[in-house]
Amino acid sequence: MESLKQKIEKETLKFQVKTGEQEKMFGTISAKQIKEELSKLGYNIDKTKIKIDHPIMSLGMHTVQIELHKEVLATIKIHVQGK
Repeated sequence: MESLKQKIEKETLKFQVKTGEQEKMFGTISAKQIKEELSKLGYNIDKTKIKIDHPIMSLGMHTVQIELHKEVLATIKIHVQGK
């Protein structure tokens, strides 16, 4: 699990979202969307293992924790950009 953690922590997931006035996002980035992006990179992570502390509702860099094992948490970077 430690080697998987090191691989995942090198990744940065990028999301392009629609924005309104003052670059305000429509909606949030969900655990399901994060799971789908991880799947595209070859990681099979259950969406219930993705821990989002606060809703991702703004552009920029965010971090999310993924529980790989009871004692192994990986932190992944989420980069949200406007279209």
